[in-house]
Amino acid sequence: MDPKIVLILLTSLALFSSCQFAYSGLIPYPRLVYDPLYCVYMASADDGWAMGTYHSVLRWNGSGWNHVSAPTPEVIRSIDMLSPKEGWAVGRSGITRWNGTRWSLVDCPTRTGIYSISMTGSDYGWAVGYKGVMLRWNGIDWKLIEGPTEESLMGVVMLDPERGWAVGYGGVILRWNGVDWNVFPSPTTAHLFSLHMLDEDYGWAVGRDGVILFWNGVDWTKVDSPTSYDIFSVHGVSKDDSWAVGVDGLVMHFDGGNWAIVPNPVSLTLNDVHMVDEGNGWMVGEDGTMLRWAPDMMPDLVITDVWIQDAKIKYQVQNRGGGSTQQGCIAHLQIDGLFLGSDAIPELGAGERYYGDFEWTWSVLGCPGGHWEVDVTADATGQIFESDEDNNKREEIWKCDQDAPRLIKEPEVEAGSNSATITWQTDELSDSAVTYDDRKPVGSTTVEDPALVTSHAITLQKLEPSTGYAFYVASTDASGNAVRSDTRTFFTQPRPDSTLPRFEAIEKVKIGGIQVVRANVTDDVGVRKVQFYIDDRLIGVDYSYPFEMPLDPDDLSAGKHDIDAEALDYYGNSAFASTDL
Repeated sequence: MDPKIVLILLTSLALFSSCQFAYSGLIPYPRLVYDPLYCVYMASADDGWAMGTYHSVLRWNGSGWNHVSAPTPEVIRSIDMLSPKEGWAVGRSGITRWNGTRWSLVDCPTRTGIYSISMTGSDYGWAVGYKGVMLRWNGIDWKLIEGPTEESLMGVVMLDPERGWAVGYGGVILRWNGVDWNVFPSPTTAHLFSLHMLDEDYGWAVGRDGVILFWNGVDWTKVDSPTSYDIFSVHGVSKDDSWAVGVDGLVMHFDGGNWAIVPNPVSLTLNDVHMVDEGNGWMVGEDGTMLRWAPDMMPDLVITDVWIQDAKIKYQVQNRGGGSTQQGCIAHLQIDGLFLGSDAIPELGAGERYYGDFEWTWSVLGCPGGHWEVDVTADATGQIFESDEDNNKREEIWKCDQDAPRLIKEPEVEAGSNSATITWQTDELSDSAVTYDDRKPVGSTTVEDPALVTSHAITLQKLEPSTGYAFYVASTDASGNAVRSDTRTFFTQPRPDSTLPRFEAIEKVKIGGIQVVRANVTDDVGVRKVQFYIDDRLIGVDYSYPFEMPLDPDDLSAGKHDIDAEALDYYGNSAFASTDL
């Protein structure tokens, strides 16, 4: 239970306007090259390519990027993969083809720079570039095709052999109808650097000075942009999940309603983006920069609780993200804006918690307004890249009563099979709370009693028989000061059973020529064993059904004999049955 907090202000509950992106899941990848990377293409989560200059060819295998030797154009500007065994890359003065094993240069009918390529299949595709150059692949070779513009074309996307788009300098937009390329009305004269089409009725184009165009199936329209920086690439996986990158580390996301700038751990220009799905994608740029969008793989440190114990302010921090922090970090304590201490948080794996504390003295503080503003911040120095950088701080307002209740009698447990009563005593009037769980860390269920008492008792109901539980108690006085016990454990009793075993019969039978005494006995819980006696002398015990005992002829002298059977269940209840022989 919280230490009598009048108000808890969690920054994770802050409201973000539509022009803000509340978190960032961008993870910098260790630099493998120091030349620019101009293009990236992800065929799947386990297969992708990133390229730049002729010696900057990298391949993703699902767990890491690796160098690949390739005879490529001097600078590679665009990649398009048809399958893991077939793909193309284009750039300055050349075209290269991937056959599943290696990249090979192919004949190119122009020495002009080629900036973008889009293939619909092994026998059809287009490439565009400098001064409106247009090339078409027919399955055998590339042919130079006269286009309708001399503006440099920076991006091309083919939906199929009958439909396609290209954009370029001066805001030029071209449309392919299966026969000809034609100039299409454009709402801008700004240079357009990239486009992406989700289908024939939905697409984006981006360019100079932050311009963003949207295709609605009828015409291209200009939409609001959150930046005036140049945008170099756009890509998306659905109508409510598109991404764009550009100058000085610009990263933007479209959520179906608005484009918003995404916090980014790098400031170098990003040249291309390609998404696998909503939770996985890559961005590349200057000086070999590589960023991965993978919010589920990032750590997320959250201060979950702050309280006073043993003259210390204690706190709990949890990594609620999907990845390890990889290193330790620092937590800071501030009260009324005054820095009062720090604590080292160790490396935390996904889901792991850490309990820390700050040593300080109440007397250093006054009490303006009758309360303190207590702030505890995880990763206060910004060492860890997290999926949410806005929820590291927990802010609480505490009343100025400085003395928390003391436990003068530690918690004691009287447990039954389905309930347990926990009692303890404090040195001042305070409320009662027990937090318990059938596993650690404790935190599943809390039972509270708001009455202010010194002798505390909380009964936990609906427990499972023969089960271990972990718990701690907490008491808070009227001023909001709290004390909490250490975590303890108890076990519930077995389920009560007062029903005796019941004999259906006890009889003598012959099995394979051997005389056997058989006891037919049942129990509502289960028969643990049956003990057999002849003339009050134990002759044997059987622990499984059918409960039988062979008779030794040496035990049977002439005359009448008493045969008794005692059945015991798992709770010690017993019953007897007798016969004679």
